[in-house]
Amino acid sequence: MTLSSHPRARFVFAFFLLAVSLIGCGTEVYNHPVAATKELFEYINKLNENLGQPWVQSGVEIRMPKQMTEIPPPAFERNEDGQLVQVGDDLRQPNYMSEELPGLIGAWQGMVEADVASEFKQVPAYAYIMTNGIYWAKNEPEAAMEFSNKLAETVVNGLNLPPYDPTDWVQKQYPPSPGLVPQQSASVWVTKTDYFVGETKAEISLHLFGVGDTTVYVLFVYPETISSGERFIERIDLALETIKITDDKQQTGAAPGAAPSTPASGF
Repeated sequence: MTLSSHPRARFVFAFFLLAVSLIGCGTEVYNHPVAATKELFEYINKLNENLGQPWVQSGVEIRMPKQMTEIPPPAFERNEDGQLVQVGDDLRQPNYMSEELPGLIGAWQGMVEADVASEFKQVPAYAYIMTNGIYWAKNEPEAAMEFSNKLAETVVNGLNLPPYDPTDWVQKQYPPSPGLVPQQSASVWVTKTDYFVGETKAEISLHLFGVGDTTVYVLFVYPETISSGERFIERIDLALETIKITDDKQQTGAAPGAAPSTPASGF
């Protein structure tokens, strides 16, 4: 009798396949025995309890915190020349910024509890994903290479952020330790702003991922006095553990999940 034909072996193999299918978008189980253990299913349950459904767009996959609901993208229709043109405004763009976010491919909004003058109230939180991948796809290399500087200018000016200090960026790993899924590196900047969400000032966290020539920024804007009961910061970290980026240019020697060593010069 072969190992694969043994009833117990077939059960373990089926268990492993189920685990892989349940892990969700943006994560890959390592090929070792621990993948079919209680630890894996505890991790899967943690993701499912804290995150929404997988979202995929323009080479980026992620699961957002459960509080967040995707803002629909604008509709498109063909004009008389047969070209696709946008119908109406892009409601994903933040109306509190003076300029539009470049490379925007997804936006989310949700209501979270925050301390407002010693009283807990529901105030909005936002999330955005931007990538230069859409410019590479449209064969616009100049726009792709200028993407980070343009985004820096938009975020800093649009949110009245303090002067940039290179030491503000820190390197983080998602997840923080190796184990069930591959780690991915990111450059992270967290800062307070003068912009108000609801009735309280906002804090932002900006996360920079890179694969080859493809750069992806994930921006969260939320009240600085957000209730710990929301578990929002923890859920941001969990969301970023599920991110997966495809580099269409397939730059030789680029390590999957490796963050660019230096953020945009404009930050």
